[in-house]
Amino acid sequence: MIKLLDNRVLIRPIEQEAQSAGGIFLPSAELLPYRKGTVVGVGPGWYTEEGKLIKLEVNVGDTVLLGSDVGHEVKVSGELLVIVGEDDIMAVLE
Repeated sequence: MIKLLDNRVLIRPIEQEAQSAGGIFLPSAELLPYRKGTVVGVGPGWYTEEGKLIKLEVNVGDTVLLGSDVGHEVKVSGELLVIVGEDDIMAVLE
């Protein structure tokens, strides 16, 4: 498995819908300005200049919203995952 460092987050992308809520078929899910994913791992956080650990706000199991052009894709045990910094996550979906 992967040991994440600092404020890194490991995300399993969620397949985008090829049809909008209004019934319009999208030519490619890649054209959407965002993508969704499920958090599968988080780093320990980051340290302030004073040495205080600041933990991440996202947790394993959270569904998050990312920009379409952020992160680094990696394959782990044959599965495509994305590593992003916590500041690349736009929102946690509830």
